[in-house]
Amino acid sequence: MCLGLPMTIIETDGISALCEFRGKRRLVWVFLLSGPIAGAKVLVHVDTAVRLLDDEEAQLIGDAIEGIGAALSEEDCDRFFADLIDREPKLPVHLRLDQACGHLRHPNTNRVTNTDLKETTVEAGGQACDSR
Repeated sequence: MCLGLPMTIIETDGISALCEFRGKRRLVWVFLLSGPIAGAKVLVHVDTAVRLLDDEEAQLIGDAIEGIGAALSEEDCDRFFADLIDREPKLPVHLRLDQACGHLRHPNTNRVTNTDLKETTVEAGGQACDSR
């Protein structure tokens, strides 16, 4: 699994930037971004900033990465996932079951996958399928 790190731009020439995450600095490509400036938070994947982050999202991603480290070290990790405590997790739309038939609905298509992983075409007009 690959992870993107939330980093802060320390200085930049518009093509590359010196960025920092948790006290560690590295040179990162920022040419995919429009007008990156010092102090901006960016999501870095394979030494390339792929998008700008707001402060809250950067903090949540950083906490999640620290939480994974704590869990792998068999330490308490609840404090790193405070935004998930006391609430039911929500699956992305493409992973939710169709409420009418119990199948996984593929985004932007009329295909569904039932629990035994057979694909079925939903009837015209987006009606829920009747096979199980």
